[in-house]
Amino acid sequence: MCATLAAYICFCLLRGERNKYLVFSLLILSFGYIITNINLFYGFFGGNETDLSHRSQFLIDPQIDIKSYISETMSLFLNTQYHSGAFSIGPILTIIILVAIFRINKKVFIIKNDLRYGIIISASIILIILFFFTYKTISAKLSKIFPLIITFQWDRFYFFLPTLWFLLFGLALNQLINTKFYKLCWLLICVNIIAIFTGSMNRDVVKNVLTITNIRMPSGNLTYGNFYDEALFAQIKKDIELPSSDYKVASLGIHPAVSQFNGFHTIDGYSSSYSLAYKLRFRNIIKDELKKSEKWQRYFDNWGSRCYLFSSELENNLGTIGKKQNSIVRELSIDTKSMYEMGARYLFSAVEIRNASDIKLSLKKTYESEASYWKIYLYEIQIL
Repeated sequence: MCATLAAYICFCLLRGERNKYLVFSLLILSFGYIITNINLFYGFFGGNETDLSHRSQFLIDPQIDIKSYISETMSLFLNTQYHSGAFSIGPILTIIILVAIFRINKKVFIIKNDLRYGIIISASIILIILFFFTYKTISAKLSKIFPLIITFQWDRFYFFLPTLWFLLFGLALNQLINTKFYKLCWLLICVNIIAIFTGSMNRDVVKNVLTITNIRMPSGNLTYGNFYDEALFAQIKKDIELPSSDYKVASLGIHPAVSQFNGFHTIDGYSSSYSLAYKLRFRNIIKDELKKSEKWQRYFDNWGSRCYLFSSELENNLGTIGKKQNSIVRELSIDTKSMYEMGARYLFSAVEIRNASDIKLSLKKTYESEASYWKIYLYEIQIL
């Protein structure tokens, strides 16, 4: 919503006029955001403590490693950001520099409007990059005055970057199209498309093309089919022999969304906004594991939208541990009694838990198939 408002302001600056249809569209979009996030707005403006969103405890730490932050900022400039569709801007930047060189040598004529648009777009890119570099420090200070600030991830303005870069690319080509270099434009367009969509930042695009064209299936490729693996989870549901409404499950090393997709009720999940009280209650389950790992403790306490089970022994706790990784957990420190009190009766684990009996977990069965990405260890919580 904020990004759209910024886009409207840029539109007014570029066109020098207001657009009532754009204003109306922005109002509809804003209303839609409020409706879909009504619990978040209610918690902040009209609810009590039990209605507070977990976002109210987002923690922005201004004490950062300046070297890593500079590295992140440069990566954002050169490759944009994976949430917004990452790609290397090298080919585009090359064309822009080429046009600038031609201009200096008076080989091309700069179109007045293009120059104005180019300056505004370039300034927008620079401002976004600078804001990304400074927003944590700014937000941390302003949050003391306006607590609502910390509930938004203001760096998400980087979603504009791909569009802005391609607009600059188009403006640069427009400088060449009406000159003797026009044939070069078509070559540059083709080269840039190939470079952008087959570059190192777009491995997923390459995998998809190879799979769709049946050229080859990349080794270890995770598809939607073997990610959700309906046949495997249908067998698990059948073996449990209880209506799914009578129990809940939790997952370790597997996205809770997999269980949810296959009809299981979960105590864990990934949500942009949920009850702060629920987060604190769930934290009791993983508190001892969080004590073992500062990385995962900061990840959950400072953010927490992934309400997952964590193990300090696993490098990847985000839900994609496949059977070929052969991962194990020797000592898992979770409170299964708290899990049981939250309704969980089973644990779906992508790894073997060596101390399962010590934490009241009983291995019922393992599930895998030749085509499956997963090897599922089905543990039952045994609380008397």
